Amino acid sequence: MWPWMWINYAPNYRLAGTGDWAQQVDTNTVMDALTRSGSTNPAVERKAIDIASYGKQLGWITEVLLGLDAKDDADVQRQAVASLQQLRVVHQKIDALKPVGPAPTAVDLTEAAAMALMKLFEADRAAYEALLAQANTAPQRRTPARRR
Repeated sequence: MWPWMWINYAPNYRLAGTGDWAQQVDTNTVMDALTRSGSTNPAVERKAIDIASYGKQLGWITEVLLGLDAKDDADVQRQAVASLQQLRVVHQKIDALKPVGPAPTAVDLTEAAAMALMKLFEADRAAYEALLAQANTAPQRRTPARRR
């Protein structure tokens, strides 16, 4: 066999994970991870991301801050003004998404706390027990006297 033919017959060795691969990222999974950290209304968070992503919002905030620092650069200041206007528009749109209604009652807060405790119990029992122990050893707060 001629040496130039060896190229066609040379074996290809690949280690695990070094080949061609693609991964599809589900945006619902990403949003669930972002809103799980304490969002009071995940539905509003999802709709807000449709209006302007976190990256866009952070970009506009960065441009506004850089515009405050660049006193001599007129282009940067113009970009900062435009970004501030974009932030105002997005802020109004996101505020329109937020539900308008009565503040949560003590019953609502109690139910939310109970659900959070159940989730903590299912996720990490040791952390659940530590939280309960901490709550039991915490000094009791006195409620302020009402003014007459």
